[in-house]
Formats: sequence, structure tokens, C-alpha cells
Amino acid sequence: MATICNLPTIETLLQKKIRSTSLGVYLIIFSVASLIGMILLYFRIIVTLFFNEELDKNSLIHCRIITTILNFTFMLCVWTGAFVSIERVLIQLYKYSLYRSRKYVVVISVLLILLMAAVNITTFIGWQSAAHPSVPNMRLCKFRQLPAYLKNFHWLNFKSLTMKFNRFIG
Repeated sequence: MATICNLPTIETLLQKKIRSTSLGVYLIIFSVASLIGMILLYFRIIVTLFFNEELDKNSLIHCRIITTILNFTFMLCVWTGAFVSIERVLIQLYKYSLYRSRKYVVVISVLLILLMAAVNITTFIGWQSAAHPSVPNMRLCKFRQLPAYLKNFHWLNFKSLTMKFNRFIG
């Protein structure tokens, strides 16, 4: 159903009057990401149900690439939805211009896409094919334990970062 609804939405959003607004750019990104995510989700369900015996041979495509893109599109939809909400609040409460420059929106969107790609590196590394625990002769994708060299990034430790930030400020 979401796939069918996204196609007319994209067609509507690609009209020049809507595309010229900053909200239109965010909504186009949202709809395209949602459409790609739904198509990949359908593909993943079909492969899991009907071609499960091939899952072990093609785990790179099925468990890593498709799962990473699904996660990427989901996160992109959530963030662009948040940007649409923020933009609407700015327009309604602070009389922010609806037709302001799209340059900023494009830059923010490109930065958001790069950030979502960087965040999903661990998703790509971590997923693998495994035997289903209760259904014999069935495979599924599961997140494996990350290697020690990826877990021991002390500079990513949130507690130490907040302590360093507090020392810097105070």
C-alpha cells in the first residue's frame, strides 16, 4: 500500500510550484527514500520466504547490503520528517519564508545523506546469515558481535566525551 501511495506523491511533489519550496525538497527526499525502502522490504520478504536455501550463499547481498539500505532509508525518512516539522514550525510561528533559497536545503540534505551513510557502516559490518533457532532448514539475518577493534573506540565513549566537554566548559 505504501508503494502505491508513494508514486502519486512523488509525481505531485515534482511539480515546479512545490519543488521550488524548501519543504518540497524535503518531501521529495522523504517519498523517494520511503519508496526505495518499501520496495527493498518487499524484496527481502520474498527472498526470505521463497529463496531461503540460497540465503547462506547470498548473505552479502541479502543480509548486509539490503539491510543496510533499509536502515538507511528508514533513518533518512525519520530525519527528513523531523526537518519538515521544524520547517513548518518556523513558517507558522516565526513567519519564515516558504520560498527561501533551496541551496541551504540541498546542502543540509546532502550532509544528512552522508551522515546516514556513515552511521550505517556498523550495520553493513555486523549483519550475517545464521540458522533459524526453531525452524529447521531456514536461515535468517542476525546482527553478530562486533570485533574487539571496533568496540574499543575510547573516543566514542559517551561518558568520557561528556566529562571532557564539562571540563572544557567549566
